[in-house]
Formats: sequence, structure tokens, C-alpha cells
Amino acid sequence: MNDSMTSFLAVWGAATGTIATIVSVILAIHEFVKDKHKILIEIRYLKDDPFWVMSGITNETYLVLNIGNTGFCPIQIKSAYLTLGNGAKIEGGRLRELDFLKKLEESEFVDVYFAISEIKKMTAAQKTQIKFAYVVDGKGSKYKYHIPKSLITEHLTL
Repeated sequence: MNDSMTSFLAVWGAATGTIATIVSVILAIHEFVKDKHKILIEIRYLKDDPFWVMSGITNETYLVLNIGNTGFCPIQIKSAYLTLGNGAKIEGGRLRELDFLKKLEESEFVDVYFAISEIKKMTAAQKTQIKFAYVVDGKGSKYKYHIPKSLITEHLTL
């Protein structure tokens, strides 16, 4: 073989080896990111009882946490709660399902309901307002959502 062919093969081998390494690293990063759990928490208010509450008598308003799985792996929701400015917890959010260990597949959402009247009782007793919403998954990871002050003043003033 002549020197030009040897040089060409050396450059070709180096180029394909580099490209293969870069593709391998990109695929490894993609798999790592794909396996991460991600939860999206949004908040809204519901002025009537949810359709699955059979009472239908109350004129309760609910703070609703809309929890969604935005990752690629299924995730199990273990609990959801609110915290006050002094760190006290407001638990007792209700799911439509009877059990709280709700498994969310990719792009699936679930609502958790907190009665505004219960929140007002707790905030009046503690003399502080709600500050954060937390969601705990089956592995014990906590996801935090800061509740905007505008929503608190609009719906939770005493």
C-alpha cells in the first residue's frame, strides 16, 4: 500500500471512531434523562363539589392540585399536602380514587382536592397563609410548588 492510502485509512478510522463515540455519549445521556422522574404541579380553584362527591349539598370551594407525570417513567404518587408559612402541614387532600398510591403513566394527570373551608380554619388558627404545595412520590422524592400570593389573596383571605 502506498502512503496516501495508509493516511486515508488512518483519517477514516479516526473520523468514524470519533463519530461513534459522540453518538454513544448522546445515546447514554438520552437514556439517563429519559429515566428521570418529572412531576408538573399546577393549581386551580373549583367552586362546586367535584362530580364524584355525592353530597351535592355543600357550596364548597376547592383548591385543586393538578399533578402530572412529565417524565418518561411511570411514577407513583404517595401523598400531597400544603404547608403554611410557619411550616405546619395541611394534609387530607382527596383523590377521586380511594387509595392515594396513584400510579401515573407518562403524560397522565390526577387532581387532588383540598376544601377551602378547611384551609381557612387552619390558616386562621396558625395566623399565617399557605405557602407551598408538596407532592411525594413512591420513592420518597418531594416536589415543591410555590403558591402565588395573588391566588392566596384572591381565594383565601379571611
